[in-house]
Amino acid sequence: MPRAMECGPLTESQRELVVQWSGLVPWAMQRYPHATRHLGPDWAEGVAVDALVRAAQRFDPARGVRFNTYASRAILSSLTRAVHRDGVVVRKSGGEYGHPPIRCGGTDALALTPDGRDPVGSELEALDEAAARKATLRRALRRLPPVWRKVVRLRVMGGLTLKATAALIGRTRERARQIQAKATARLRELLAGAEGEG
Repeated sequence: MPRAMECGPLTESQRELVVQWSGLVPWAMQRYPHATRHLGPDWAEGVAVDALVRAAQRFDPARGVRFNTYASRAILSSLTRAVHRDGVVVRKSGGEYGHPPIRCGGTDALALTPDGRDPVGSELEALDEAAARKATLRRALRRLPPVWRKVVRLRVMGGLTLKATAALIGRTRERARQIQAKATARLRELLAGAEGEG
């Protein structure tokens, strides 16, 4: 899940930066179309929005860099990392795509833990569980209408206020609140249904 809230809630000036420079999200998705193809347009947009929010939280004007330069690089870097985390490596020769090489930990990685478990196997199981939860969340988000997905990403994952979210989706604050309530309720239903199936 994206980590937009790691630096705390947004200040008013940070919210204004996010609203003012929200056009960087579609720009980055056009600039890096592979992320959209690999992650899906909705997930890629969520990653880009989260990166924009984190850029607003971390931006320091005293460094002499304009916000749009800082944020555009942060968004492109986040999209690249998201694609690489999903197991795709962009090779420099010919633009081919493939899986990253398997890294071996030497003979120490083959040792069992004191309770007889395989440490590599348990790490792989944990990675598989995390990937399954991520895939379940993606499927649930894809079943929401596009505006609902955007509100969930901005409010829940991005930590924006209702006013900033409403400005980004072109609706009133009250309508943004209603959409958030409906979207989170529906998302809970979808995730509960997915757990029941699994």
